[in-house]
Amino acid sequence: MNLIEPKFKLLVYDKKQFKDKDEANNNIALIKNRILDYPKECSIKEIAYYCTNGYPICFSYGIRNNRSSSKAYRDNNWREQQLIAIDIDNKDRQRYTTIDEAICLCKNNGITPSIVYTTLSSTDIINKYRIIFALRDSIKDKDLYLDILNSLANILSVKGKTIIDTACKDLSRIFYPGKKIEYYDENAILDIDSILSFNKKNYITIKKESNNLRQKDNNSIKRSTILNYDLDTNMVLNALLETTKIVKMENEMVMSPIMTRVRDQLTKLGLLKPLYYRIKQSPFSVNLSKPITTRVPGFLFSILRTIPMDKLLNKPLNTSLPCFFHNDSHPSARIERDNTGRYIYHCYACQIKYDIIDLLCKLANVSILDVRNFLCILCNIEYETEWQSKMSYRIMQMQNYIYDKSFKEKYPLLDKTLTRKNLFPVYLMMLDCARTYLFDKYVSGTNNPIFYLTKKQLVKRFHKYYDCKKNEQSLYKGIKYLARIGLIKILKDSDIPKSILDCLNKIKRDNMHNRRIECYSIPDFNSDIFYNAEKQIQSDKDNCVRMSHYCRTEAVLEDKKLANNIYVQDIDSEINHKINKFYVAYKARALRLLKTKKFFLEKNLLSYMKQYTSIQKEKYSNYCLPKLIKELKLKKVSFSKKIEKQYNITNKYITRHNMHYGVTKLYIERENEL
Repeated sequence: MNLIEPKFKLLVYDKKQFKDKDEANNNIALIKNRILDYPKECSIKEIAYYCTNGYPICFSYGIRNNRSSSKAYRDNNWREQQLIAIDIDNKDRQRYTTIDEAICLCKNNGITPSIVYTTLSSTDIINKYRIIFALRDSIKDKDLYLDILNSLANILSVKGKTIIDTACKDLSRIFYPGKKIEYYDENAILDIDSILSFNKKNYITIKKESNNLRQKDNNSIKRSTILNYDLDTNMVLNALLETTKIVKMENEMVMSPIMTRVRDQLTKLGLLKPLYYRIKQSPFSVNLSKPITTRVPGFLFSILRTIPMDKLLNKPLNTSLPCFFHNDSHPSARIERDNTGRYIYHCYACQIKYDIIDLLCKLANVSILDVRNFLCILCNIEYETEWQSKMSYRIMQMQNYIYDKSFKEKYPLLDKTLTRKNLFPVYLMMLDCARTYLFDKYVSGTNNPIFYLTKKQLVKRFHKYYDCKKNEQSLYKGIKYLARIGLIKILKDSDIPKSILDCLNKIKRDNMHNRRIECYSIPDFNSDIFYNAEKQIQSDKDNCVRMSHYCRTEAVLEDKKLANNIYVQDIDSEINHKINKFYVAYKARALRLLKTKKFFLEKNLLSYMKQYTSIQKEKYSNYCLPKLIKELKLKKVSFSKKIEKQYNITNKYITRHNMHYGVTKLYIERENEL
């Protein structure tokens, strides 16, 4: 045993302990930006502690580069490394290797690991783990680091193929914390030469940066119907298939966080740069040197369809060429460009027309989403950020929860109200809009989804996807009701990010509208949002709030604060003086009847208003009744024999007012309630 414990340089973000992978993943940008500020020199024992107690780790050592504008830890910040970490995910079931088998394989080849621990993705059924090797000397050369990884990949092989994750070769890679230490040996310190001296035959597992094209097995491309490939077309398809492969290996929904890694991988394989510069030199409408961020699928695909197909495939424009899909001794296909700027592959013999997306789908036999990912990476387009993708997934899960029967069981009043008012489609549409038109949190400045759409856009979307007919006014009223019960939020000017508000005001000025487009937010999903919605619905029921006549006037009369949260562009606007005058007389009549009879019917109040028409009476009463009930602390009850007896209601009175048990509604003071 060594008397002095060896220390190893590394980076440990020990400011916060992360409970799970999702939490760490949500903070990965922060970790990458700050981990250079947390250098450490640790023993193997200390490293083992950090690995399994919630701390993200870089097993390398780096410093900030003053010449770089980026704060994040990248490969150019790397200086040295004395610890080698490899991941074994056991994705290939034919080469499945248990932890004990991997340790035995290491020891048999003379490379005893220092630490072996399970990752957060590991289960009892599928072992996923990380092996840490400690070196006697520090590595200060990138090529030497890759040579060591190559040797380890060769050593840890089953059936001639490596079992390690060869993608984990970034010098600046951040490893998430693990679950449990499975093996520990603080005396296992390896010489670099002992690793490099291992027989290296039959492997090329981790490639150094090269400009040579990667040679790929032709069987990897399904060519049953493709007859006229050349080198350029094969290069595009190889790049597409490699992108699809890497994205699928990630086993994550989020595409954007792996874009950089995929782009780097394709560049090292010599597949990306030729295509990139080929497109860049063309009159493409997108500036490839600067990332573009878009969140609207229609807009994204319209951009992708303007990628110059002729430059990408290195084929002449508007010139006959052999068709990809049939034996074509007389070239019958052309690459054309229509008047919208979209590029089309047109075979006159086959009578087919494919845009760039459809063509690549057919040639490589992959999905539209695979092609989308590839073209976004190729053209430096960010379809969505990590936060947008996760938020979109959360909204989708909430939609699934609303459809589930447990929602009805737990929130019966809310379910009944949304069903009777036909508002479930409206609510689901608003959630769909939030997913589709979601602003990133760095734009909105909040963790809640923010989006905006015009009334006409909402109506058009509603009619298209929900087979439920509502006119603009009816749909808008439904949205206001959802805002009233707290399922959505309509944003005030003060709640909207300045950049978005400026855009909305510009649209308002350019179109000479009186109002800007409404901006919406979806509150954070928790049990409180549905509980409070039910509470508000019950309160509305008690106060006789009638949604069929609901408007700002009624909202202000009943609850001015709540009204300002719904009608955000009419805050503090004056109410019609006629309604105020009506309410004064309305209330006076109610007080007189309560004093003499202890109850009243709504028509008792309206019969007193001689100066108003019947239509005005009904309209104004709908506005004023909730406020009256609230101010006078009244309760609406059904006429019954108990009520008849309690208030000494005569048969003459019953007959004159056409009162019926269980049907006629009376208003009484709550303190007089039976």
